[in-house]
Amino acid sequence: METIYDYLDKYGNKTFEEFDYTEVDNIIFTQIAYLNLDDIVSNNEESIRLEDAINEFIKSKRTCFIRRVVSLFKTIKSMPRYKDLLLSNYIYKLTDNQQFGALTIDIDKKLRCVIFEGTDDTMVGWREDFAMAYKDYIPSSYDAIIYLNRVSKKSKNIIVTGHSKGGYLSLVAASNANLLTKLKIKRIYSMDGPGVNKKLIESNKFKSIKNKYIKIIPKCSIIGKLLYDIDNPIVCDTKVVGLIAHSVFTWIIDNDKFKKSKPTKFSTDINNNLTIWIESYSKEELEYFSNYIFDSLDIFNIKTTYDFLHIDSSTNIKILEYLEKTDPKIRKMLLEFLSYIKSYYKNEINNKMSPILDIYSKLKNSKL
Repeated sequence: METIYDYLDKYGNKTFEEFDYTEVDNIIFTQIAYLNLDDIVSNNEESIRLEDAINEFIKSKRTCFIRRVVSLFKTIKSMPRYKDLLLSNYIYKLTDNQQFGALTIDIDKKLRCVIFEGTDDTMVGWREDFAMAYKDYIPSSYDAIIYLNRVSKKSKNIIVTGHSKGGYLSLVAASNANLLTKLKIKRIYSMDGPGVNKKLIESNKFKSIKNKYIKIIPKCSIIGKLLYDIDNPIVCDTKVVGLIAHSVFTWIIDNDKFKKSKPTKFSTDINNNLTIWIESYSKEELEYFSNYIFDSLDIFNIKTTYDFLHIDSSTNIKILEYLEKTDPKIRKMLLEFLSYIKSYYKNEINNKMSPILDIYSKLKNSKL
């Protein structure tokens, strides 16, 4: 089973003039957006070579919540295919209700890759993801549209891409871009990103870029199958199933493409059930539910996924006591939601997310 590293062994010494841009290059680029490149890559058109940027990142002793990303870029930074690529227009924005990141990579003087960051390890990022279920546009959508229109002015041809939420933003930004930007766009990639609301997918805005849009999801995708999207995404094989398959490092490669597969039945079933669950509540109810959950996490100073996965026993008891006073409707929605999460991410929850099991068990047994 070939991985990204097998691809690099084959093509890392070939420049883009010798071997064209591929969907595997695309997925590699989506991962660099997860690095903290503040004060390394400019927020304007002033550029820096990829090799120099990664060396500065390493020198600064920064880390990334996806450890494999740092290892990947240590590997490619001196390869002829990547080392001289130019990075610019880096932005990262974190507020009370928004987590947004973007970056551009110039492959040559005629082709620019615009990359939107996916959800990082902040609870703010996850709060914004939940908002996709009840908002036509999340806060980052507006920044993504403005960003794409701005950076498109400096290139003749554009590829727009992102992994996870970054894929969602790629689709939203491209659909809402101005006419000149749309004419420059050659391809739009969503790498296991959620879909969008029904109104956008049926709009002329989406139809105007649909033939340039490519969706790639792992065979057991859940995130990439949420909401509304095209009916025929590319489904790739993976080395694993479950939560970890959202990581592109588990996707299997066949030469310079992803190895094709079919969606698993379990993925399709739980996606259908989640869609039914979302549509069974009004937007107002979903917003109330989301705000309650994330406001509660904030009360207990749970700011990152690390904090969530390492809730100590005393905090867990306080959370359970807090839920006892919760609106019965919220408890009902939480039980329903956790039942889907528990069934899909069974192994990961058993190993890493015992607080979820505690809450689910007490809700199910009417002890909350």
